[in-house]
Amino acid sequence: MDHRTESCKAKTNREEALDCYCVQEILDSYYACKDDVYKYIRSHALDSQFDDNIQGWHQACDDRLATKTTTITTPPEPTLKTTYDLGACNRLAQSCFSGDYETNLCSKS
Repeated sequence: MDHRTESCKAKTNREEALDCYCVQEILDSYYACKDDVYKYIRSHALDSQFDDNIQGWHQACDDRLATKTTTITTPPEPTLKTTYDLGACNRLAQSCFSGDYETNLCSKS
């Protein structure tokens, strides 16, 4: 997701940037990320962080796509089947911090 959105942001022409960004693949990646986090922590506690990206995509793209023959689909929201596991949230946070740390080490070498 980040690589694709970053390459879209790098476009110097606004129309090209929107053509790059306003595609099913990017919207799907936002929902997939949200779903992956949900499955890991079994809670909707972090949904708002992903919902901001989804809302931003719709603000940038809905009117633009309405004038085209493109059909964009929105996947269903996952249904909460178990209770929130705070330990899982902490494990997820540690995993993210570790991944970020390792990525930064690779970038510096």
